[in-house]
Amino acid sequence: MLQVSIDSNIDEIEKKLSEITDRSRLVMMRAMNRTARNIATTTKREVASRYFVKQKQVADTLKISKASKSNLEVAVVSKGEKLELEKFKVSPREPVKIISREERTPKVYKAAVKKAGGLKPLYGERVSGKQSKPFFATTKKGTQGIFFRSRGKAYPIKQVMGPAIPQIIDNKEIMENIMKKANETLEKRIEHELSRVMK
Repeated sequence: MLQVSIDSNIDEIEKKLSEITDRSRLVMMRAMNRTARNIATTTKREVASRYFVKQKQVADTLKISKASKSNLEVAVVSKGEKLELEKFKVSPREPVKIISREERTPKVYKAAVKKAGGLKPLYGERVSGKQSKPFFATTKKGTQGIFFRSRGKAYPIKQVMGPAIPQIIDNKEIMENIMKKANETLEKRIEHELSRVMK
């Protein structure tokens, strides 16, 4: 789980309103709730621009806790389990074909989680001194993915997993951009809401 929170300090707002009333809390509530929605939008865009993840996949993990006049705090929370590697980018997406006892195609599967850096060869675990080879398959339950044999035998097999969306969001650059945009948005929305209530 990953949580991004914004707490308020309404002293400056109350000074601008010249009195402590419900209007100051209304200003902050509106500004913070708009900022929370902006955080969600920024998060989706930042992740989708850097990783092989669609914005909808990110959106499905996000939940916004809104502020109220009695509780001036918002939170944007991301919850989600690790994603199967094929949810990112895998090539080729087809089963192994055995050409001969010594040859198979494809010889290697490649995958990428981040858009920068290109596809990287996949390797399984070392079992009894040998490197197990990942393969693309469809299970009896209809699950498609990249698997490897975990004990050097036909079974059991393990599915190769990638990171969870909350782990991705926790990337340093992504978090810095989210918080920078959040602070800019909050400042703008406060000024906008102030102008509305002072008319």
